This record gives sequence, structure tokens and C-alpha cells, in this order.
Amino acid sequence: MKKLFYLFSVIMLILVTPAKAETTPTLIINGETVEKVVTKISFEGDLAVLTFADTSVSSEDMENVILRFSDCATSIKDINAFQLKQAVDGSLNIKGLAEGTQVQIFDASGKQMTATNDATINVSSLKPGMYILKAGSQIVKFVKK
Repeated sequence: MKKLFYLFSVIMLILVTPAKAETTPTLIINGETVEKVVTKISFEGDLAVLTFADTSVSSEDMENVILRFSDCATSIKDINAFQLKQAVDGSLNIKGLAEGTQVQIFDASGKQMTATNDATINVSSLKPGMYILKAGSQIVKFVKK
């Protein structure tokens, strides 16, 4: 349960990062600041697998990896994250989606399950569980029945 909470927290931080464009996260591994830009974080057991902009990859114990965001909160009002109160079964209908906005759905491990520009998304093929939907700067946690 502790790992799932940690994983969900990291995923939310990654998804929210684009809305905070004026802040740059600091990556610290074993107490040392890493100057490279992380483009992807995935997990293998207790290891955080970091993929950098230069395509290099590093596997580190999760306990040794810190992703720190600045205390600047100038964009916090631009972040919209919430949870759907009802479990979803067949499809999601997104209202007010600007034309051309990409919609992505991620599973609890951070794996992208689908990406589309449609306002209606068929989720019937997804396994039951928790998912994160990202549409522009909007982030929604939902449960698939």
C-alpha cells in the first residue's frame, strides 16, 4: 500500500509538471543533485528507472531518489486536479474539451493506456482499477468498474 501511494504521488507530480512551466524540478540521487533532465520515470520493484533527455537510463533504489519542486506557487491556480465520484464502466464523455486537445489515460503504474483527441473515450477494454486522465492542464482520477 505504501508503494502504491508513493507511485501515485510521483505520477501526479509528473502529470502536474507541465502546468508549472516556470518551475524546474530538482532531481537528487544519493544526496547529489543531478543536472540532467528526466523525461520518464518508471518502476521495477523497488527501483526507480529514470530515462533522461539524452536517452541515458539509470536505475536507482526508490529510497535514494528525490524529485523536489521549488516552493514557488505562482501557477498553482492553473492546476485542476480532481476525482470522479462515480466509477466508470463503458465510456467517458468530456465536456468543454477544446478542439485539438490531447486526452491521455494512464494506469496506476504510470503506463499510458490510450491517447486521443476525441471528447468521448471508450474505457470498456480497461481492466478494473484506478486510472488518471489528463486533458490539457486538467487531471482527473477515476475508477474503472
